[in-house]
Amino acid sequence: MKIALNALQVRGAKSGVGQHIACLLEALLEIDSTNSYLVFASHYNYFNYQFSSPRYQLEIWGSRSKSKTVRLLYEYAFLPCAVRKSKVDLFHGPSNLLPLRKVAPYVLTIHDMSYFVDPKRYTRTKVMYWHAVTYRSARLADFIITVSAYSKQDILKYLDYPSDRIRVIPNAAHRRFRPIRDRVALEEFRNRYRVTHPYILSVGTLEPGKNLVRVVRAFARLRREGAGDYHLLLVGDIGWLYHEIFAEVRRLGLKEQVRALGHIPDDDLPLAYNCAELLVFPSLNEGFGLPVLEAMACGVPVVTSNCSALPEVAGDAACLVDPYDEAAIARGMESVLGDVSKREDLVQRGLKRSTVFSWKRTARETLEVYEAIAQECP
Repeated sequence: MKIALNALQVRGAKSGVGQHIACLLEALLEIDSTNSYLVFASHYNYFNYQFSSPRYQLEIWGSRSKSKTVRLLYEYAFLPCAVRKSKVDLFHGPSNLLPLRKVAPYVLTIHDMSYFVDPKRYTRTKVMYWHAVTYRSARLADFIITVSAYSKQDILKYLDYPSDRIRVIPNAAHRRFRPIRDRVALEEFRNRYRVTHPYILSVGTLEPGKNLVRVVRAFARLRREGAGDYHLLLVGDIGWLYHEIFAEVRRLGLKEQVRALGHIPDDDLPLAYNCAELLVFPSLNEGFGLPVLEAMACGVPVVTSNCSALPEVAGDAACLVDPYDEAAIARGMESVLGDVSKREDLVQRGLKRSTVFSWKRTARETLEVYEAIAQECP
């Protein structure tokens, strides 16, 4: 069977969905010795999907225009023709959407329904676009994969799609995320990024849903209450409606204590976790929340939200807080930083929790979906 996956929508700086596609592909190529895989990638992200296998083909496709509108129009107009020409047996849209016309059996992965659940965190144009393409994609999909039971419930709530045609297949932390004992490597990371203080880490695209304005306010409260001379490092690409984050940093006089490092390379991210005192991730709505597992796999305690999919991912291995209460976020961070026994307990629980999830398991279950749909649609 020849299986195509669409990575065209993902930006070059890999966020959650970009990591999902890369890790899924890597694991599929490891466990599957029978099928071949074709990935449609853009001129701006193809370097994220380079794997060495005789059963793997990377097709750099689409418009080179820097206009997102032009690239989307090109994709919608011509991608179905490219899929048909490639003579694939199945097409997987792993980033929430499918081509506008049905030219093969279709599997769709919907990571979350945040554009429906929490539209205020996006621009009006984004909401209108994603509502339209999500409805359209669901109508064309032969099967939907999602990454958490929470997301499945949202799909059932907002889309007219049969429950027995939706399968929950969770993400996992890549094997690069692990405790690192190499002091030289850790010190080189600190020097490379000019890290001079113990720090609290936040990982994720800088956009309203990551709740970073409240994180900054909680951090300011933590400092006022004398919890320690910590810095706050924000790791993640610039997203949308992010200006309020930096305005709050300036308003609170924290320009020296809060730093945005932007997107950092995959090999540096495990070092960023390992050097951190804790991960703070009080996101407002997550379909999964990969940074939670990544931090746990690195032996770093986690403070995260008590809502959406995050309790499902974290289990009993994180400090759960109300993401709408900045005082609660501050108390959560203080309780981890100030209590050695609690911190060590969370570290051990997190290391154990992270092993529950595996990309090989994710790949095996995804492959089961592919094979079932291929049998249904010969």
